[in-house]
Amino acid sequence: MIRRARWAIAVTALAVTLLPSTMALAASNDARVGEQWALGVIGVDQAWAVTKGAGVTIAVIDSGSGPHPDLDANLDAGRNLFMGADEVGAPDVDTVGHGTHVAGIIAAVANNGVGVAGIAPESRILPIRVLGPDGRGRSGDVVTAVRLAADVGARVINLSLGGDQESPALTEAIRYANDKGALVIAAAGNDGPAAAPKWPAASDLTIAVAFTDQQNVPSSRSQSGEYIDIAAPGVAILSTATGDYTYSSGSSMAAGFVSGAAALLFAAQPTLTNAQVRDLLLRTATDIAAPGPDPLTGFGLLNLRAAFAELARLFPVAGAPTINALGHLNEDVRAVVAPRTASQWFRCKGPGQVQPTRPKNCTAINSAITVNYRVGSRDLGAFLRVSSRNRRTGDTLFSATSPRIVGIWPQIGVVTPGSSTPILDLVRTPSRGAITLRIIDGTCTVTNSALVAPALPGVCTVRATVKARSPYPAMNNTFAIGVVAP
Repeated sequence: MIRRARWAIAVTALAVTLLPSTMALAASNDARVGEQWALGVIGVDQAWAVTKGAGVTIAVIDSGSGPHPDLDANLDAGRNLFMGADEVGAPDVDTVGHGTHVAGIIAAVANNGVGVAGIAPESRILPIRVLGPDGRGRSGDVVTAVRLAADVGARVINLSLGGDQESPALTEAIRYANDKGALVIAAAGNDGPAAAPKWPAASDLTIAVAFTDQQNVPSSRSQSGEYIDIAAPGVAILSTATGDYTYSSGSSMAAGFVSGAAALLFAAQPTLTNAQVRDLLLRTATDIAAPGPDPLTGFGLLNLRAAFAELARLFPVAGAPTINALGHLNEDVRAVVAPRTASQWFRCKGPGQVQPTRPKNCTAINSAITVNYRVGSRDLGAFLRVSSRNRRTGDTLFSATSPRIVGIWPQIGVVTPGSSTPILDLVRTPSRGAITLRIIDGTCTVTNSALVAPALPGVCTVRATVKARSPYPAMNNTFAIGVVAP
């Protein structure tokens, strides 16, 4: 018996804690986007600077999807396969709300002034109904749905459902979909770390997704095991519901985020294979639990900023300008523009990749029109870009951004267990203000103006602050220091 991953709808708005990374959502004017804490955490800003998923279809095999005014424009004609039926053009069959919620996470219409924004808001959803009003269904219907989705060219297949036993027929269907070029994403389950693995997430042919909360900590209900590949936000997730919006929690929601992320990568570089997208998602995930792959979060937390930065490295835009910069105050940075001519430096509110038009969050820096630029106090917290013009064609390209400009940064990335490192050796800043260090996470301590590492290897997250001292303001930065045995 297949059932949807159990999920909770009784989560109130008061449970939502917004994280600092919400500046990225300025690209959307949706009325409730401020409540979508997860979009900032996973870094949709980096992806949306390149694509919003146009041209990619995601099959959501679930309880159906819709109708919903914030989703309908991105729904293809659905298919009802529940209990052996075969009804074409049936997207509006979701009496449960589960499939509608997952589909909204992936592709709710963005920038329409209402509701929420999906992670890939210009992608298409193919809703295939295999679950009934009680959230249960037959594995045979899922087998048919997976094969159908692969045959019609879905690049991503979302399975926010699962059972306690492997279905050999479903495993073969997923293998068939993989061979057809689809990437299959599956919810890992919501029965807690001690529960037995859920299928098809436990199959090596899927990406198994665990779920985290607003503090980027694995949920106590998220399942654990060697089959977990990646984690994504899954607590108090606002999305479309049958006729309304609701908060829901579970690995079903987390799977939706990973499916949307995969769609963005496929859209940004259509030549990518499903194996390459899988590799990009896992390899660029942020390690948030035990070092390396672990049973709680797999390779770590979904990180679209890192994934798109790696994509840009693998597939550079021919002739695009680049910036050689560390992101430090008072740094002398240089743009590489050949065979183009330098045009203008820009100060931007968020990061982004190469693009042909001026980003809305970027402001031209007066008189900064050469390849060289010295980073000043006005650049703190911003990202730098440079534009360049092709001498022959006249077209303009805007570079990918520099790292965020900080005024205090780590000089040392690792320390040895039991060591004591003076703060002045640990961090650097052009300011002469007094420097303090505070431990955010880990078992390091600060004693006599020095960072004291614990006896055992690990990671310490620290916040360095320098007081205002003319001509510089007060500045701070948070970073990780590894405690590594020699």
